Amino acid sequence: MNLKEKLYNIVGLDNILQGMRSCPQLAAVNPLDLMTLLDVQPGWIRHNNLFQLADEEIMQLLTQAKTPSGKVLLVPDRAYFADPVAYEVDGSRLAEFVTFYRMDAGTSFFDGCDFVMISPEQATIWAIHHEELYGVFEFAEGVVEHYSHIA
Repeated sequence: MNLKEKLYNIVGLDNILQGMRSCPQLAAVNPLDLMTLLDVQPGWIRHNNLFQLADEEIMQLLTQAKTPSGKVLLVPDRAYFADPVAYEVDGSRLAEFVTFYRMDAGTSFFDGCDFVMISPEQATIWAIHHEELYGVFEFAEGVVEHYSHIA
């Protein structure tokens, strides 16, 4: 088994839907409408030049308020259009994944487009908006809460 096989699984959008359905707080959310739902939430933080940072720095920035644990689904914007797949990665190996992705694909994982990372286990979504915004949103009993204390 090579590093790629040990580091992540490629999953289709049906797996994303199944993962979200496994979490009661996310069960009613349509993954195709996820960014539309998050767009109107408070808690977005602007970071000028966000996409000029290295992938590892973006992942560190995104996860500093709440650390993902267990299996998380990484859903780049291209998953909804050209390449309908997401990546299932253990939360403890996210930095390793983005480094490997860049080396393997020859391009940045965070490509200036929208991105969501979903943890059904934690009922949490980490998101990056193409307008250089990022946020962490927790779904609790149908209410979206955000981490506004991110520095």
